[in-house]
Amino acid sequence: MKRIYIGIIAVLLSSLMTAQNVNVDFSVEEGPVKYLNGVNGGIQESSHAGSTMRYVRDAHIPYFRPHDVQDIGWHGGPYLVDISAIFQNFDADVDDPASYDFKFTDDFIEQVYRAGSQMYYRLGQTIEDPSNVHHVHPPKDFKKWAQICEHIIRHYNEGWANGFHYNIEYWQIWNEHDASTPSGCWTGTPEQFYDFYETAYRHLKGLFPELKIGGPALIGRQSTAKEFIAAMAQRQVPLDFLSWHMYFHTVDAFRNNVNFFRKTLDEYGYQDTPSIIDEWNIKPFDLTQSHYMTVLTAATMCAGQHEPVDMMLYYDIRIGSTFNNVFTRRAEPMPAYWAFYSWGQMTQLGTSVEAAADMPELQVAAATNADRTSSGILLSRLNVETGIPQLTDPNIRIPRSINPKMYVTVNVKGVKPTEITVYMVDGKYCYQPYPVKVAETADGCAITISMARLSYAYIELL
Repeated sequence: MKRIYIGIIAVLLSSLMTAQNVNVDFSVEEGPVKYLNGVNGGIQESSHAGSTMRYVRDAHIPYFRPHDVQDIGWHGGPYLVDISAIFQNFDADVDDPASYDFKFTDDFIEQVYRAGSQMYYRLGQTIEDPSNVHHVHPPKDFKKWAQICEHIIRHYNEGWANGFHYNIEYWQIWNEHDASTPSGCWTGTPEQFYDFYETAYRHLKGLFPELKIGGPALIGRQSTAKEFIAAMAQRQVPLDFLSWHMYFHTVDAFRNNVNFFRKTLDEYGYQDTPSIIDEWNIKPFDLTQSHYMTVLTAATMCAGQHEPVDMMLYYDIRIGSTFNNVFTRRAEPMPAYWAFYSWGQMTQLGTSVEAAADMPELQVAAATNADRTSSGILLSRLNVETGIPQLTDPNIRIPRSINPKMYVTVNVKGVKPTEITVYMVDGKYCYQPYPVKVAETADGCAITISMARLSYAYIELL
């Protein structure tokens, strides 16, 4: 090993505690790094509030799902993305470009592509107040609704109506038809939705076989999810992808649901159908902007790389949204942003490698480039044991004062880095170089890090 650049090298008092072990072997490749740092929302660009453009670009955010973007006063207000916003008179001529208002949606999508991201387009409606719904009733003509979607796809992929050639691949049909009654997402019956989904899928897939037409953004309830999957199997409707939502507060809950959806798809003959979480965040919702959620974000991405989920899109990064733990109202990064940034670095490296921890509160994922000259490790410590309340009461907050340290040794095999930098996020450090101890080993190195109870770190190896 020639030299180690780590900011500050601290002498760790190993007599205080035996380090827990994390093992990373860069010689054992496990496939591509998954796109787990996708998001809901859009690019914030404002003369008074600042811009998230460069932060999104730097984090290599792969996909934006434009759901609920009307809620927070986005440019264009209620006149973008939704079917009812683009095709405002359902009785109008479906083939006439004058029947469509693409202006604000065009602007919205243009910003996303300028940031280097892609669209994961939700064909449907923004959630409404269940006491006064307007646009979430079953369409009065399912086939015509599908034809409207056809023209939206042609506008953005084939240049129709002075459109574009974005080659948007993912097109999701509707959102949370299985939400609790009364619902602000779908007022019809499940059977009506199955008819609607089948009509839309068959029409669109027949015209655009190269695209991924899927959905339906299930609320995440296992019973209604199984009913939908079973209904599609009975009708012999293919699922190009299954999308669903999850709000949770432990990695175990995340794993359990991910495996349920994969198992259920497989049981009904959809072994090749990707499972996509296109909304995820913490529940109770009032912990969204807590430091616990910051670390849970990194832990979930690490776990997702090893679990049977194919893609994830966080809900959400709208400025002013109470669900947003990524950007401030001034469009500046919050600590959770650096989890998205770190994962973006790993997607650019490209190849996931073998990584495992020896205790449940540690989550780890690692990646390398083709010739192993550049590598990265994302490591989180999410401790919810003694002294921290169980997250069952929405009024409970995680005490920031309970923050004991634990030594973690990352045993690296398969690469001999000449430069190592550890970036820490722990309530005190916010993605800053962090003091660690590095020892050379026969087939790599050992990096010993003092980690707070709620913390995550990105280890860059060059």
